Amino acid sequence: MRLDVQPIDLLAHADLLLWTVEPLRAEGAATHPAASREALEELSARTGIAPDWNGARLKAFRDRFDLLLPEIRSAERTRLFEGDPVCPINETAYIRRDKGAILADLSGFYAAFGHRPRADAGEKPDHLLIEIEFVAVLLAMLARAIAADAEERIAVTADALAAFSNDHIGDWIESFCRRLAFAAEGSPFAAAAELLRAAWSSLAGRLALEPPVGGSSAVAEEDGGSPYECGMSPE
Repeated sequence: MRLDVQPIDLLAHADLLLWTVEPLRAEGAATHPAASREALEELSARTGIAPDWNGARLKAFRDRFDLLLPEIRSAERTRLFEGDPVCPINETAYIRRDKGAILADLSGFYAAFGHRPRADAGEKPDHLLIEIEFVAVLLAMLARAIAADAEERIAVTADALAAFSNDHIGDWIESFCRRLAFAAEGSPFAAAAELLRAAWSSLAGRLALEPPVGGSSAVAEEDGGSPYECGMSPE
């Protein structure tokens, strides 16, 4: 994992990921508000997703969601992600490993770093929004460790970020983005898939994480595969 990156740029990557998935949240659950074009220009530059996603295009992306009536946004989220979803938004829908082991491993990661998903989130540990929030937490922790020149904290946090990417989100985010782009073609949700793919690829490239895998948009069926552990959860 490459660490020749400024703390402010790590924070920008965290901000971009959270800002990108904000429209995927349920109505009334907003945590990351819209931003000015000037702020988005800086975010675009610091994360390296410009020129494809400059400030103007980022603002237009969120404006399209804001122009939709709340009931229309809610209905589309329900169609895409809930009940019998056309685009599952949970890791265990895409990864052919034991579901219980995946959830336990994710919970171990979260507990080891004091990450407690919001009580009102109502989502399982493998939900995309929960995993993105945890990546943002690790990026913020890594930024603080680098700023403090705390070698041990840098090593622990960097290792956790690499492991979480390799074992979890990096293993299915590409499949999710492909499926969402197809299922929501022509809607703002398809643009969200494109931007999320760009944001994650930019982060993975900046930190030399394993490249995203999952070239297929197929949803996996549980196959009872071998469990694995992150090695960081408390005994």
